[in-house]
Amino acid sequence: MLPIRSANLKITAALLVTASLTLTACGRSGESAESAYPAKSIEVVVPFSAGGFTDSGARLVVDSLKERFRQPVTIANKEGAGGVTATTEFLSAKPDGYTIEALISGPTTEALAANPSLPYKWDSFTVLGGIAISPRVIVAPAEGRIRSAEDLIKNLKGSPSTVTWSTGSPQGPATFSTLALFDALGVDASAPKRVTFNGDGPAANAVAGGHVDFSAVNVSTALPLIKAGKIRPLIVSGTEPFPLLPETPIASAVGLDDFILDNWLGFMAPPKTPEHVVQAWESALTEIAKDPDLTAKLRNIGMVTQRISAQELTDMVKRRFDTSAALVAKFGPQ
Repeated sequence: MLPIRSANLKITAALLVTASLTLTACGRSGESAESAYPAKSIEVVVPFSAGGFTDSGARLVVDSLKERFRQPVTIANKEGAGGVTATTEFLSAKPDGYTIEALISGPTTEALAANPSLPYKWDSFTVLGGIAISPRVIVAPAEGRIRSAEDLIKNLKGSPSTVTWSTGSPQGPATFSTLALFDALGVDASAPKRVTFNGDGPAANAVAGGHVDFSAVNVSTALPLIKAGKIRPLIVSGTEPFPLLPETPIASAVGLDDFILDNWLGFMAPPKTPEHVVQAWESALTEIAKDPDLTAKLRNIGMVTQRISAQELTDMVKRRFDTSAALVAKFGPQ
């Protein structure tokens, strides 16, 4: 029989070995969890109904991500209040990288600037990066009285009360793009008559039907109507020519240097998402941005592939929010 002291030493040594093995195993398990992400299916929330600009682009990107992640990636459409309903709910999602939301301007920028009491801020979420851009384009009826950017500017400055315009949401990107136009021209925003619809599509159709003089819509929404000869593009937002509308003057070419309102397609995760998830998404987006097939498909719906890092997209969201907040301060919440 071993002396008590000798037995205690052996028990202590055994416990130390067991603890060491347990810690090592836990460490390896943690490392394995990070390197294995994603280990199950990912849900991407689109905060709008199916078939729109964000939904169409997100579905194309998700198809490419399935191959990259080697896991199912599904879309969940959750519409309501211009994206605010889904975004508010998303705030409380588990930050494990398996519930993601498409990040676009609107619920995290314009709507937030107009409604500062919302339960989140522009920087409440973990930005994962972006994959494509699509500017706003100001369009007019193909056979309307406004035939060019110069015509539009002349009418807005000379007789704004005779001009009508449409938007797909009172606090959405189309409205704020138009307010930015009025601000750049020094036009009283209450003078032109606004007609509000439910979505960019109906707003663009109102232009095609000659019911309003102009609208600032997504390029993806406008392209089919432009190709059909029903509407004419007047101005593309931004500082560089847009490859899908090479003949349309950019804003800076007609004296609207601050009219830079590109739409982006990106992704975000809930607050406090681990860095390894961000890195996995950044790597995946970088790889699929090189895919010519995805690039071609995005072009077909009016989007141009552009890899946007998480930090770059965070900066873009901040600038858009600041621009929107300044417009709210000047023209009211809409």
